[in-house]
Amino acid sequence: MHHYYIITVRKQQIAMACLPVGEVMNVREVTGKLSEEVSLLARQSPQFLNRASIDESGESTEPMVVELFNPTSQPVEYELSISSGTRQWLATPDHVHRKVYPGQRATMPIGLRRFSNTFDETFEPPELTVKTDYMAESARISVKDQQLKVPLKIKLPAPSQPAENLAAKVDQENYFRVEDGAIGLPDGPFTLECWCKAQSFGERVGLITKTQNSEYGIFVGSGEPHFSVFLDRRYVDASSASPILEVGKWYHLAGVYDETDVRMYVDGKLVGSQAASGRRRTNGLPLIIGGDVDNGGRSTSGFDGWIDGVRLSKTARYTTDEFTPQERMTPDEHTLLLLNFDAMIGPLAYDGSGKLAHPYRVGHPTLEAAND
Repeated sequence: MHHYYIITVRKQQIAMACLPVGEVMNVREVTGKLSEEVSLLARQSPQFLNRASIDESGESTEPMVVELFNPTSQPVEYELSISSGTRQWLATPDHVHRKVYPGQRATMPIGLRRFSNTFDETFEPPELTVKTDYMAESARISVKDQQLKVPLKIKLPAPSQPAENLAAKVDQENYFRVEDGAIGLPDGPFTLECWCKAQSFGERVGLITKTQNSEYGIFVGSGEPHFSVFLDRRYVDASSASPILEVGKWYHLAGVYDETDVRMYVDGKLVGSQAASGRRRTNGLPLIIGGDVDNGGRSTSGFDGWIDGVRLSKTARYTTDEFTPQERMTPDEHTLLLLNFDAMIGPLAYDGSGKLAHPYRVGHPTLEAAND
């Protein structure tokens, strides 16, 4: 809530007025309930019920459908607009306004047209801006705008498996991001896993994360792997008792949540677990491959090394204390994301899950031979 307070101090009393931008508000309306509801709106992200479809030539062939929910006790006004830095996209309509009453949902279809028939390094998705106004009894309170990359279903040809295994070389400036609406991980059990080899370790290092007071991630700071899941009002962490990862060695890491425990595995062996249950708090941020995600969707606390075989699954794949990891990950009906990094296609790494959640390259991460 962007506003000013005017405080008047007299001998007998202190008077206070609240001035949201462009108006005056009765300060007595700024209750704990109002603050909590405005904060709830600020954390909420639109749901993409349908992602716009892009064929191999880069043409848009299917509209997207956005759903917004009002979780508060007052009406909320939403405004949606589409923009593009490359000016290759046209949205129909270009702006959408909806007034959504308490506990109600609004569905907004938006057609997208792209003025290009090429798909190369210059390809960029359009950006969705969501403006939100909370309609208090005597004031309109503007919530901070949200700007999200539009998740797309990009139909790419599967690359052939290379003669030697490749892995993605990432660091603080060079990594991959999967847009939030492309994943669709439901609440409940899930598994996040990958192969990795570090070139160095800092004190705080994100490996694959979607954590920002919410969601989940694997961290490897100081060579100590741990898996975090935000359940109800807190993070639950499963980690090794001490640093066990060494520079220059490949490891398979797996984080598992099965609705009773959060578990961390290294090379198929359980190294830490915590009893846990509850609802996972979600966010609208991308999944970062090669770092921790900040509140602007960028990478921080980056991983310096190689990553391969990233797989996100909507099931608890590993339930025992020990298992044998797959050297090359394969998809099944539970797989939501699968990155074997066989090839880059334009600015994207190919997602082999069949869900078309291809991650975008940020900076210049490279694909290199995954030497032992």
